[in-house]
Amino acid sequence: MTIVSDYRALLAYETYYASRWNANESLGTGAIITYNFPDTFQLPNPNGDPYGADRYLAFGATQQYYARLAIQKYAAAAGLTFVEVEGRAMINLFGANDLDGYSGWAHYPWVLSTTADQGDLVMELSGGVGHNVSPGRFEFQVLLHEIGHAVGLEHPHDGDFTLDSAMDHQDYTVMSYTSGSSYSQSLKSLDIQALQHIYGKADYFDGWQIEAMPAGHVRVVATQGDDVILAPYHRSLMKGLGGEDSIVGQNQNDTLHGGNGDDTMTGGLGRDHLFGGLGSDVLYAGTSSSGYSGSERNWLHGGGGGDSLRGGGGQDVLYGDNGDDTLYGGSGRDRLLGGDKSDLLFGDFGSAGTGGYHRDKMYGENGADTLYGDGGNDLLNGGKGADALYGGRGRDVLFGGAGADRFVFTYADLDSVDVIKDFNRRKDVIDVSWFDFALDSIEDLTIETGRKHTVISFTASESDYDIRLADFTKTLTDDHFIF
Repeated sequence: MTIVSDYRALLAYETYYASRWNANESLGTGAIITYNFPDTFQLPNPNGDPYGADRYLAFGATQQYYARLAIQKYAAAAGLTFVEVEGRAMINLFGANDLDGYSGWAHYPWVLSTTADQGDLVMELSGGVGHNVSPGRFEFQVLLHEIGHAVGLEHPHDGDFTLDSAMDHQDYTVMSYTSGSSYSQSLKSLDIQALQHIYGKADYFDGWQIEAMPAGHVRVVATQGDDVILAPYHRSLMKGLGGEDSIVGQNQNDTLHGGNGDDTMTGGLGRDHLFGGLGSDVLYAGTSSSGYSGSERNWLHGGGGGDSLRGGGGQDVLYGDNGDDTLYGGSGRDRLLGGDKSDLLFGDFGSAGTGGYHRDKMYGENGADTLYGDGGNDLLNGGKGADALYGGRGRDVLFGGAGADRFVFTYADLDSVDVIKDFNRRKDVIDVSWFDFALDSIEDLTIETGRKHTVISFTASESDYDIRLADFTKTLTDDHFIF
């Protein structure tokens, strides 16, 4: 335990690392926090109340008014903005009867890499809807105190850092148990310093548009500058506009628009839609560069520019759109469409042959594309342009499409026959150079032509392999292969 004389004594995350709403982002990142006043029919069962409440009570209209006033004290102090929503929110405020001598309690934020808890803030309201919680009264001070817990402030006498006893009173912080000269009607100096340390300065959201929409989601429109946009733990629509933005979804079904500029976008958990817009963007379906996103399906659109798109654990759909894009399907059964220009498509993360044991579908569309199936029984379609198709492991089906295409075999599984559906002997080639120690010329291949198909067989690493050319019965020469 370290005694300090500054705001560090109020930082709950120093004791519990997950106790700030921006725990997955850098300190100083502003947070959008949703809150709700549950009505009588939405109140939880009080049986689990940690302080023995015998029943819960909905806030009355006047109590809600003063609670909003207390909340705005926090919004004016630091990079925090609060949005009132219907249904369960990040902070849910209601009253209780008989808290065994306590005036209130609140959950800390609890934010992990893949999820976050939605917390409650409970006030002693034994007087019901007529209980006075206006500024100047002890109850308003309690509101300020409990909201502090709900955004990540702890008591100055708790935790790894404790406040010097000469400062541990309510003239310095509303989080103290020691009375000051009067009941607190506003935040104090240490409160503001701690909040700005966690969430940034009060002007963080200047110029932003943030509102709850009738459809039930939160709409966030940032500025033309370089913004860090952290979604609330509520279904959200976020737009970056201009600049090099970092846009982060959470564990709901979010929609992210990067706009102009080179943006980085992370969907998080849930069924997300990501649109990169103009610029060279990086889009992650999951929670980080690992792409973890559970089993939900995500839709990623690169837009203009050379983009990098990474799917997650669900059956994702990735559209490169315009530009020279790189698409990674992730660990699910994905659909990849490169779009215009020269794209690079991987069925899973990493290079060919590193995994991805799912049935991916990849479409190069326009441009000179490179498609990697990796593991699994994949469908690769190069589309227009001179494409390179790597089937990888598994029983793959390959369409070169228009253009002079190269079908590359790095793995030809013994029990799996890869099929080339549209081999054009005038333009296309079959690349078996990865087996360079075993194959030197067409003499090392066995070519059998049937009534409709041609099967190419060879032996490498003491195993026999087959490649089938569907609807092809014409003569092959050394010119049709790369050895």
